[in-house]
Amino acid sequence: MYSIQPDWALSSDIYKKRIINDMGIAHFYEFEVKNPGLAVLPSIPDGCIDLIFDISYDGDRAIAAGTVLERTKTWMVEGHTYFGMRFLPGVKPVFLEGSFGSYNHEQLDLPICGGDQFLTEKMCELPDFDSRCNFFLDFYRKKLGSLELPYTTTSEIMRSIVSEISDLRGNVRIDSIAEESGYTSRYIEKVFRDAMGLSPKKYAGILKFQSAIDFIDKNPTSNICDVATSFGYYDQPAFVRTFKKFTGLTPKEYKNIIKSQDYMNKIVLM
Repeated sequence: MYSIQPDWALSSDIYKKRIINDMGIAHFYEFEVKNPGLAVLPSIPDGCIDLIFDISYDGDRAIAAGTVLERTKTWMVEGHTYFGMRFLPGVKPVFLEGSFGSYNHEQLDLPICGGDQFLTEKMCELPDFDSRCNFFLDFYRKKLGSLELPYTTTSEIMRSIVSEISDLRGNVRIDSIAEESGYTSRYIEKVFRDAMGLSPKKYAGILKFQSAIDFIDKNPTSNICDVATSFGYYDQPAFVRTFKKFTGLTPKEYKNIIKSQDYMNKIVLM
């Protein structure tokens, strides 16, 4: 599944996107913040880590931004162009230090948390979107090839849990995962929380919400009650509460915004 940050696209005239779905990378994106006076952009929970490069900064500026757990402001500046890559839900870039969970609600300078200063400098020097995408793919492929990632029972359990939750778009019961794996729900909870910094139930809820908002983006005339039912919410009020918690808007308010601003036509697949 591909997680989205709609406010980032809404802030721009064109939001370039290149889908990868390989090496743990979901997609690349690039956009210029056009909204006048905007110093920050809202981010919504997505279960992902992004690496974001400020191409317009006078110097080299890059951050590793972990998933937020509620609607949160992300540092971005009007008139600046940002290039980034979003990793698949639950995936931490191999060269970043710490656990996935240590990046939750954080926006850390990339060189400080394990990123290569050369990478930051190079990404800001390259002339266009395609060259930045291609350079990072080559850089990351070499990084993967040079690292020996340890195999542990815990890491294998985590990969299995994250994969199942993602495959089912968050619409899964944790006790079902435990039953299939042969481990207890308590053990699954502990392993997941230690690695991800949140419970598997919370993580699944984020992915379920992302699936629902992605559907609304592509089907802005859809009936909210039908969306709630289709994506496994108990009822429409439960869906509306979750939606407002994560976006600050009701589904109806959100639909009006994306229709009035022609949201989907801002996204250009490259």
